[in-house]
Amino acid sequence: AKDRKYLPENYIVCKRIIGVAGDTVTYLDGVVKVFSKKQNKEYTFTVAKRDTKNRPLPQPEAGTSLTIPEGAVYMAGDSQMSLDSRYLGLISTSKIIYTVEPFFLIK
Repeated sequence: AKDRKYLPENYIVCKRIIGVAGDTVTYLDGVVKVFSKKQNKEYTFTVAKRDTKNRPLPQPEAGTSLTIPEGAVYMAGDSQMSLDSRYLGLISTSKIIYTVEPFFLIK
């Protein structure tokens, strides 16, 4: 992300934490599924093959899965072009500098 200059230096991003320690991440062809034990819910995210400048993006190996270890989280935005765990992998909890809690949600 830094080499491709997706964001300015020292830029802070805000992403939802979808998976935490003990949750399962499954990689399929062009799709990532995250199963949250706490919410008993599966989240599905599309993985883009190329960025907006038509450069190839990293693709997880289809058919693999992992359990998120302690000290890591899976973060995701709403767009398949969101710079998140789909392309960066698991994020160390030591990298989290702020947390934001919604005071209401619209469904």
